[in-house]
Amino acid sequence: MLEFWETLNIFQKVFFVAAAPASLVMILQALLSLVGIGGHFDFHIGDLHAEDGFGDDIGFLNLRGILAFFVVGGWVGFFMSSSNIHPLLIIAGALAFGTAALISVTLIIRKLMVLQESGNLKTENAIGHEGEVYLTIPAKAENRGKVNLLLQDRYVELEAITVGENELKTGTKVSVVDVDENGVLLVEESFR
Repeated sequence: MLEFWETLNIFQKVFFVAAAPASLVMILQALLSLVGIGGHFDFHIGDLHAEDGFGDDIGFLNLRGILAFFVVGGWVGFFMSSSNIHPLLIIAGALAFGTAALISVTLIIRKLMVLQESGNLKTENAIGHEGEVYLTIPAKAENRGKVNLLLQDRYVELEAITVGENELKTGTKVSVVDVDENGVLLVEESFR
């Protein structure tokens, strides 16, 4: 290994020192992610950021982006240094490719974060939906019954009341008109 190090010029040594450790960290992070450990080791720097829609902040300078910058920029600079190219072109090339990698990784992470789902059912989204009574709903909100309906791409069973004069029997088509603070649906018979 020492013989290898001695054969390198100064630019190759600098770029190797930047690229090799970053590559090892990136490989380690990828391996940890495969076993479900490495997904949350990230930090954010600076004021440049984006919201992923779930309150998570995806900083422009995040750990994966910085690693990509050093890995790609370092290896590009290392291999360019082995040829007869002007040192300023080597530095410019390494910076350009490293920056492109940083931006690409950040944009990919942002796009992937959009695919996340919280999985939480929001009963207020049921307003205006139609369903079917599963357990009879007593009249005048005397007690609760149950309604089946399609909500947020899921077939769900939710508690419901009605303020109407007639009870709503099993199989009756209903429309959700409101939701109380406890998530109980207020329904009325649907005549469609």
